[in-house]
Amino acid sequence: MVSVEDILSQSILDSQILTRIVIYQFNEFGQIVSARLYDKSLSHSENKNAYSRAVDYYYEVLKLRDIDRIRTLYTADAILEDPTGFVPPRTFESVYRPFLSVVKDFEFKKSPLRTYTLGDQVVCMADVNIDLSDGVNIKATPIQIFTLNHKLLISHYEAFFVPKVIDFTKIDEL
Repeated sequence: MVSVEDILSQSILDSQILTRIVIYQFNEFGQIVSARLYDKSLSHSENKNAYSRAVDYYYEVLKLRDIDRIRTLYTADAILEDPTGFVPPRTFESVYRPFLSVVKDFEFKKSPLRTYTLGDQVVCMADVNIDLSDGVNIKATPIQIFTLNHKLLISHYEAFFVPKVIDFTKIDEL
């Protein structure tokens, strides 16, 4: 079981905004077995590194809707957890082919205040607006974690969604 804590706090006296995302993993008894803290916001220009630029490039390529170009951004053995916790685990084809076939238009907006780097990982919270070809509109705010290798290819992708925002039980029908 996984829980995500998203914190945004602002001190009025020193006008400083502090943000962080913490992802907790629990065992079957509800005890925390691991926690990942991301608190190096990209709002500070020194954190704009090759990994964060690679994720920016991913979003540019995604907008082109070219599955072959998107595939080149991933390692051959990449793990895609989209959404995190979906069983069985999904493959590149089972994530992107249905997405690109049913989506008429989409927009991903990520804010530097809600984007973090930690080593080879980039974590961002994105406002997502998706118009499906059947006229349905979906809005979500997933937390996305990109783990990149030394060649800046995505080796692991995780997407955490607020429960019940999107009905993932129908995902195999796409």
